[in-house]
Amino acid sequence: NKHVNDCVYRALAYFFNTTWKAAVKAMVYHAIKDGNVNFNYTTNIVDYIEDRGYKRYKAPRKGMTVKEFGEQTKPGEVYLVYVSKPRHLTIIDNCNLIDIWDCRDCVMGWYFKKEKEV
Repeated sequence: NKHVNDCVYRALAYFFNTTWKAAVKAMVYHAIKDGNVNFNYTTNIVDYIEDRGYKRYKAPRKGMTVKEFGEQTKPGEVYLVYVSKPRHLTIIDNCNLIDIWDCRDCVMGWYFKKEKEV
């Protein structure tokens, strides 16, 4: 079901190798710390990830789809990708989309890159 509305927590849990519950708690605590009750807002999500030492990158080109981006990625790397419309977070791992619905044809906005631990 692509209308579950928990993509933020699923993507963060995968990206940070934690549980869904831990991702939810982390976002809530981050929102409280920053005084932002809208813990699911894009700015809060970006702040949360950047506070953990990751850099946000713009899409390589305007209008690039998640599929096109995934085809450019390298094996052994994990990417947390923001989809502009609909607002959605997804994961690309080892050049494969990891999600509960197929958003490959959606246009991406930005991404974070994480190299897998060896």
